[in-house]
Amino acid sequence: QGQLDGSFNAYDAKTGKQLWSFKANAPVMAPPISYTVGGKQFVTVLSGFAAAGAMTGEMHKRFNLDYRSMQRQVLTFGIGGRGKLPPRTVVTLAPVDDPDYKVNAEAATRGATIFGGRCTQCHGIEANAAGSAPDLRTSAFILQAEGFHGIVKEGALLPNGMPRFDVLTNAQVEDIRQYIRAQAAAWRGAKQAGK
Repeated sequence: QGQLDGSFNAYDAKTGKQLWSFKANAPVMAPPISYTVGGKQFVTVLSGFAAAGAMTGEMHKRFNLDYRSMQRQVLTFGIGGRGKLPPRTVVTLAPVDDPDYKVNAEAATRGATIFGGRCTQCHGIEANAAGSAPDLRTSAFILQAEGFHGIVKEGALLPNGMPRFDVLTNAQVEDIRQYIRAQAAAWRGAKQAGK
């Protein structure tokens, strides 16, 4: 059984006692499969996190999950195997540097509504995703109106899985950008205040 903390565990079916544990360096949420080859039993499972639970950003806080650095892998174990993965690289996320930004409250409020309907499933409530897509508050693209427009409206990152939202107006795309910048500014303010 996999866990959000990156452990993959085997338990005794009768007693529930943990018999074995492996540090996968990323959440293990997929169901494992068990099979035999040449009379030897194997278990295979996927590691990595891309579930709706990432929407709140709490997963990053608790388990330091980050879309860009998370190790997504197919892990296969043989009975009696002793392999280990290299240590996990811990990433410290920080809001993008945007010192001259002044929050446009009206645009950010409009953007929050659009973001809530179109973006939260992948990028998280408050743009603070933790695994299913990047935390947008850390992205330099929010500083560049043209680049942001190219990603959101024109589909520049379509090959990476980011959908194109060509049904949005240019003003709506800019409102979304203002919302994300406001969220980054709030995070910067909280960090400066020691929260």
